[in-house]
Amino acid sequence: MCASIWIVCLLTLVGCGQQDESLVVASGSHNIADTSAIYYASNSRIFLVVWHDFARALGSANGHGGSSYTSSATETIIEGDYQTTSGKSFQYTCLTSDGKMGSVVIDGTEYDLAKGGVFLVKANQGSCSVTQLDRELLRSKTIREIFESFTNSDPQITEFLRAGENLE
Repeated sequence: MCASIWIVCLLTLVGCGQQDESLVVASGSHNIADTSAIYYASNSRIFLVVWHDFARALGSANGHGGSSYTSSATETIIEGDYQTTSGKSFQYTCLTSDGKMGSVVIDGTEYDLAKGGVFLVKANQGSCSVTQLDRELLRSKTIREIFESFTNSDPQITEFLRAGENLE
C-alpha cells in the first residue's frame, strides 16, 4: 500500500507524460517602409523572421501572400507564399523542433537555422535573392520596439530598407 501511494505521489510531482507545449506562441507581421517582416516567436525570443520587399504589391487586387504554421512539443512546420502583381514570387518553409536547429527553405534554397533566423528576401528580375543574418531578437520589448530598434541599428537591415523603397 505504501509503495502504491509513493508511486502515485511521484507521478503527480513528475507528471505522467510531457505536456504538449508548442514552440510558436506568437506570430505576425510588421510593416516598415515598403517591406514586411513576418515573425515567429517562442516564449523568450523571435526565432524566425522572413523579411521581404514584396509588401507594396500585396495590397493590390493581383498581389497576395500568406503564411501558416503547425506547432507541437516535438515539431514546428512553418510555410509561406508571397507574390507581387508583376508575378514575382517566393515560398518558404521551416522545420524545427526547438527554434534553434532545423532547416529553412526559401525559393528552393535550403538554409541552416542554426546559422541565423533572420532572412531578407529581395525581389529581383524573375526571382529573388536571400540574405541570412544571425541576429538575436529577445522578447524583452514589444514587437514594434524590437523591429524599430533593429532597423535603426543594423546596417544590413538599413540597406535592405533603402533598396525596398524603390520596389515597383
